[in-house]
Amino acid sequence: MKRILKKISVALVFMLITVSCTQDDGINIILQPDPQGIEFTNTLSTTYLLSTAAATNVAERLVWKPVDFGAPIDATFRLEGSIDQSSFSEISTSSENNIAIAVGDLLDLATELGLDEDKGTTDEAGNPNNIGVVYFRIIGFSGGNGAANAEQVTSEVITMNIELIESGDEPLEPIMISNFGVVGELVNEWGATPDIPLYTRESGALFASVDVVPNGPFNIRADNDWVTSYGPDGDSDLQLNPFGVSFSVTEDGPYLVEFDLSSLTYEITKKDSWGLVGENINNWGEGFDIRLTEDPDQEGLWIALAVEIPTGPANFRLNNEWNSILSPVEEGSNILGLNLGFGPAINLDAGTYNITLDIRNQEEITVDFEIISP
Repeated sequence: MKRILKKISVALVFMLITVSCTQDDGINIILQPDPQGIEFTNTLSTTYLLSTAAATNVAERLVWKPVDFGAPIDATFRLEGSIDQSSFSEISTSSENNIAIAVGDLLDLATELGLDEDKGTTDEAGNPNNIGVVYFRIIGFSGGNGAANAEQVTSEVITMNIELIESGDEPLEPIMISNFGVVGELVNEWGATPDIPLYTRESGALFASVDVVPNGPFNIRADNDWVTSYGPDGDSDLQLNPFGVSFSVTEDGPYLVEFDLSSLTYEITKKDSWGLVGENINNWGEGFDIRLTEDPDQEGLWIALAVEIPTGPANFRLNNEWNSILSPVEEGSNILGLNLGFGPAINLDAGTYNITLDIRNQEEITVDFEIISP
């Protein structure tokens, strides 16, 4: 009799388990995250050099120790990236305890940072913009990515230093006014007024477009003083403190003058040049125009730095003549059109300006008047 009761008891227990499983569609297993979280086992590189040509290559493979969720269940791991350690976004997922970061993933984050591979570009401070820092983390889920009731663990945030391999031309140094200028008998009565300034790039040659009168002697000198001056020593060589030996030209200008003090050479070339003519500048051409100089490294970009301009209307014209002038396409516009004759004027307030005239795109000629002081 005891044996029969024991069999009945076992059968009842079995039935209870069967009924319970039948009535519940799934067994809810509460998973406990690994108290150690996700622990990486690989070592990162100091810097990751990036190139768009290698975008599909693997830059790094993150590897971590197996995560114990407290039950034998599949896990999903999500790779997230960020440029600020706060706003992370999903990049990829894996069911293994490792995941690849592609060069392309790093390049996408580099784009968010404003980095690029062009040597000719810089950041707002003028520094190379090809170096930055990005951040990654791994989130592990019990079950699928985003599954209901999934437990999760999060890794520490890892930091990666990235550097884009630059190509192209190096950014140009800015043009600035040198401490040298042109002085001459018919230029400024040998110094009665300030010398015509020469431009330069750092550690570079001196250059400027100037108006000099035929057979009017002139020299170059430093700091509006005769302590350091240069004159010709033949057709292309310079000499220091020539004492009475001067340059001269035989035709009306303007002229591009170039002086290399490191090699003691020079070149003076008759060359077309744009100038600013105006009612109160030179009574519409009674004297020389305010001369602009073409950037020797960027053809079609013309500048005049720290020039004083009086209030009144003005235009740009070529070679002190009215054959070709540049006028605004509409009042107040910085976009200019080429006119073969008179056109609308540019109305300027009195002040000291840096002028940049850009005719590299003939379809959209622009001018910028940057006021330095009123």
